[in-house]
Amino acid sequence: MKSFLSAILSILTLLLSVSLFNTVNASSDPESRFTEEQIRSGKLYMKSENQMQDVDHLLVNAKQQGKLAIIAMGANWCHDSQSFATKIHHPEVKAVIEENFELLFVDVGYLTNIKQVITRFGQPVIYATPTILVIDPTTNVQVNKNNMHLWRDSAKVSVDEMTEYFSNIVANKHTLLERIARQQAENVGSLAMLNQQIDLFQQQQADRLYQAFTVLGPMLEKDEKGKSVKNFRKYWRKVAKYRYKFTEDLKTLREKAVTIAQSDESQFSMEFPKYPAFEWEK
Repeated sequence: MKSFLSAILSILTLLLSVSLFNTVNASSDPESRFTEEQIRSGKLYMKSENQMQDVDHLLVNAKQQGKLAIIAMGANWCHDSQSFATKIHHPEVKAVIEENFELLFVDVGYLTNIKQVITRFGQPVIYATPTILVIDPTTNVQVNKNNMHLWRDSAKVSVDEMTEYFSNIVANKHTLLERIARQQAENVGSLAMLNQQIDLFQQQQADRLYQAFTVLGPMLEKDEKGKSVKNFRKYWRKVAKYRYKFTEDLKTLREKAVTIAQSDESQFSMEFPKYPAFEWEK
């Protein structure tokens, strides 16, 4: 009886191992499911039944391979998302990616499939499509946080610039991780208090963006289907202008917090910018 149960257990273990291996490897090679036409068009952002599981598999495989992970959050309706997806398959860029990274395209839909993935890596919301996260799978730390917004204008980024960007991350991986660890260690005292205020401000603005996406998403879907949508272009441009301005302001606020903390320990508050209300907030 014991030998029979042992045999059954061994078979189940083997089947589970094979299933996990196939799942992880299917995720680690997302390009295998794309046609040449899809790659040329850049329409590689496919719906997923379980985005978080896809990310789990990506990170597991990247860690096993000793690589970094790239999570490209975009959409097939987005010109810059398409441009990023096409250029990353250019032979010059692809050589760097295949050797050093595992890549996953995440479809944000019509601005609806965002929160789970982006908040997992310490960001409250995406500020553009595409949003490109480069993650160290050992620590789950985002290593390109300081210059991630470059990719919102992917159509303006050349193949050479893209190759240089990802090559530099590979070459400076340990330096980047050490810098992030040092910044975390130094985030104490008045600096920590100031950063907490900034975090709260950032979350408040993220909530505004999620509300904006709730308004714009259905309008965007109708527009993509060729239907006339009143005020869509006006609303879209206004939110886009706000998204660009806010990310610039956020960077300035973080830098200002460091300066204040280093120069005057008695100052524990900051002034925050104000933005015009959207039509649905009035």
